[in-house]
Amino acid sequence: MRCLHTVTLALSLLALPAASLFAADEAINPSEWKPRTTSVSVFKDGTGFFLREGSVELNDGWAHTADIPPAAFGTLAIFSSTKGQKVDLVGAGPGARAVFDGIDRPDTLEARRGALADWINLHVAIEYGPADARKQVSGKLVEAGERHAIVEADTISAVPIGAIHAMQLEGMPLRVHVAGEDDAATGTSDLAMAFLRGGITWVPEYTMRLVDGRTAEIELRGVLLNEAEDLVHCDVNFVVGVPNFLHSNQLSPLASGVPFRAMGSSVLSQDMSNAFANSNYVQLPMEAQRQNTPGTATFPSVPNFGTEGPSDYTVYTVGDMTVRRGEKAMVSLFTARVPYSHAYTWSPSEGMKHFLKLENNSGTAWTTGSMLVLDGNRALTEDLLRYVPAGGDGRITVTSAVNVRASQSESEDTRELKAYSPNNNHEFFDRVVVAGCVELENYEGTAVEVDVTVPVQGRPLDIGESGSVQVDTTELRLTERRGSVSWTVTLQPGEEKLLHYQYERFVPSR
Repeated sequence: MRCLHTVTLALSLLALPAASLFAADEAINPSEWKPRTTSVSVFKDGTGFFLREGSVELNDGWAHTADIPPAAFGTLAIFSSTKGQKVDLVGAGPGARAVFDGIDRPDTLEARRGALADWINLHVAIEYGPADARKQVSGKLVEAGERHAIVEADTISAVPIGAIHAMQLEGMPLRVHVAGEDDAATGTSDLAMAFLRGGITWVPEYTMRLVDGRTAEIELRGVLLNEAEDLVHCDVNFVVGVPNFLHSNQLSPLASGVPFRAMGSSVLSQDMSNAFANSNYVQLPMEAQRQNTPGTATFPSVPNFGTEGPSDYTVYTVGDMTVRRGEKAMVSLFTARVPYSHAYTWSPSEGMKHFLKLENNSGTAWTTGSMLVLDGNRALTEDLLRYVPAGGDGRITVTSAVNVRASQSESEDTRELKAYSPNNNHEFFDRVVVAGCVELENYEGTAVEVDVTVPVQGRPLDIGESGSVQVDTTELRLTERRGSVSWTVTLQPGEEKLLHYQYERFVPSR
């Protein structure tokens, strides 16, 4: 009668909806690895280097996970940071499979019960019955009794354990094997995976507020656009500069479902944590969780500010950020008070331009980004600040100057007729010396510094002691020579100054 009651109970379970039987909290299998993204380094080229971490209870050295990240080729690393453990095999495919045929697994009731116990609370596909009439049931394995395994799907199925031929995990395409010092590792392992993937970027934006006539306050904000994955309580590294990832446009073989063997250890974990050991690292802990209004980042519309920074990187870290996929977030990365001054440039083709000259004494490089300059409540200008290394200076265009004026005049000074004949007196060229003058006037109430550059269609000659000469080495033929003359001068309020120069050119004789 006892066996009859068991069969009757199993048959009654088949008639009940699954939701009414297992209403308790969702249970998980201890060997199911669910790593969480703990940090990501975001680059301005639309890629990010992610680190996922999580502990898992090993089952004969094995752990299973549902997620294979879309990692770039050559960047995926899976490792254990537990002392004495190393990841020695990583496989990807449809999921682990157990066949009770006396070759893969023993063809015994105990072997079937052991395999079922290992996969409790995981989704499985079970093949059972005689070879000529095999049946299959798929769903969540919720219980393995003495004689029946209970599988939950739209309905509940009771599968006779003794009739099971094979089982396969579903929805767990990635499996990781961890080795101990002598054999398969046991107990808990702290596993991590690191990889590069696309779908995330950041855009720098500056605000500059004029404090007084010499000092300004600069704030750098990072706008994070996340189309990759949910970031929950994650450290985000905003990186200035992009490392060389040769295969960033190719998918890892593992992500394509090709199994591979990989060696890893806790040493790799240490290497990852020291990835930016030689960079200009700025730690900015932010305790409060940050979230933003859901939205969609359209990467093609993001300004392309380039990947400046020849070999060094500056990294701004914001801790404990929550930015889910499809969201954007703006965070303050640093503020600094820096000296500034007014500067002017003039050339005949562009006229007089007014700039703000910023001295970068902040101790960290400034990445290329848009800058809004405020004078009190008044917007003074918005321009592109180009990359400025620590200790360097940058310029922001204000406007065309009206109170600092310049004008230019040129005239023929001397002419030497038939000074040159390139082909046996059949063709002649005159040597002409042109005299030029630039007149500067300052109507501002303060002294100003003006950079003056004048291109000349010939070889510069006399420009005085304060000027400099540049020759265009791509135009060295006698009649095509080019160059420029330049000065940097300081004008006091109300001062006028004349800058004289000469250059020679050869023109056909008439």
